[in-house]
Amino acid sequence: MYNVQAIDGTNQKISVADNEKSTLIISCLQDTLLINNWNNTIGTTLLNHNFLKVVYDIRVGVGLHEVHTVILCINKNKLIEALHYESLFHEEFQDYRETADPIGGIAVNSTYKVDLTLTGNAAKDYKLTAKVHDAQKSKLSKQENFNRNTIAHLNFDTGENIFYTDLLDIDRYFTISRYFTATGSRFREKGKLHIKGKFPVVKFGKITYYYIKGFWYERGEKDELVQYSYR
Repeated sequence: MYNVQAIDGTNQKISVADNEKSTLIISCLQDTLLINNWNNTIGTTLLNHNFLKVVYDIRVGVGLHEVHTVILCINKNKLIEALHYESLFHEEFQDYRETADPIGGIAVNSTYKVDLTLTGNAAKDYKLTAKVHDAQKSKLSKQENFNRNTIAHLNFDTGENIFYTDLLDIDRYFTISRYFTATGSRFREKGKLHIKGKFPVVKFGKITYYYIKGFWYERGEKDELVQYSYR
């Protein structure tokens, strides 16, 4: 149980737990968020007095390691994801083709990592600085190697109580992949959804996130939006 001060000034507690269904359960007195495909909670950290950062890894395939981070706050007894993003993705790919390195070893090694720093002492002046590292080393195709380092600056929206890099006008159909609960059961939904309006956006290097109706979505290939959490 972690003590935080809500944006509205009240003292609150946030619980971080898990269950046998590979689900991370984050709750306060009157609200609960669920995160699917959870594997292990790596750490929890209080940021200033208003935010709790939870770092966890998810279930992925052999040779892959993927870590997500959610930054939480509370306002009017409601849990808010101030930010939810992929903070680490590491891949080690073994190439077994005849043209591969006969000695063996890893043919392709890639790492994508985001490190955040919070500044400010109140909602009106909170800011995040993100250092994004994205690199790839290939034994077979050295022309595909790269090492990129960028910085993103995020403002705090005092209406939504979230961090964002920009606002974007969106008017298009997306393929939505998300979970939801109904009558005590969990369901996975995938289908087309028309998104229209101006939405907060976060861009960390090659990955973009949209904040839509209280949830963060990662924009994938072919206009797919993947929801990280649900209620």
